[in-house]
Amino acid sequence: MNFAGIRSFSRKGQMIGMGLALGSTLLVQSAGASTAAAAEGTAKKGDYCSSWAEYQSPSGLVRGKVRTCLGWRTDAWHIMTHTKEQAAYLMLSNVWGEPSERFPANWTAVGTVQINSKESISYSHKKKQVTHGGGDTTTIKQGIRCGNRTVTRTYTQVGPLYGADDVSSLRINSGKETLNIKVPCV
Repeated sequence: MNFAGIRSFSRKGQMIGMGLALGSTLLVQSAGASTAAAAEGTAKKGDYCSSWAEYQSPSGLVRGKVRTCLGWRTDAWHIMTHTKEQAAYLMLSNVWGEPSERFPANWTAVGTVQINSKESISYSHKKKQVTHGGGDTTTIKQGIRCGNRTVTRTYTQVGPLYGADDVSSLRINSGKETLNIKVPCV
């Protein structure tokens, strides 16, 4: 996939802008934007993803990146949430610390997936992240049709926390986002 030209901007746990991504990844739209369903047909098997969105907590001391994909796995379509670069800034050491068993990053991604022009399904992903990156997946039993698919996502992350007592300034909450993922036809 070609991710040329992606730029994201975040402030106080909110994504405030995203540039246009080229290739299989298409436009990430602001919440509330409308999208028209394209002509539907049989979806081409593959992975089709939003661009990476980058977030930070209100304090700027916790950060993370996330993207959402629609993809074919063995015998069914799935909605997938991928994460990377969850980290907390360690002031005493002046470095970014990654999640670990002792200091995990707990995240959730919830939303809906438009599987055809008339039907959407809900998904909920939750993970205790103890390494640099990872993800979660949900099977779309009904399958998916080709065309522009609208996906909503609300991403939250707490941690990694390194001895913090007050976590309110260390939480990430993206708010509800609307993503447009183009799934090509066969």
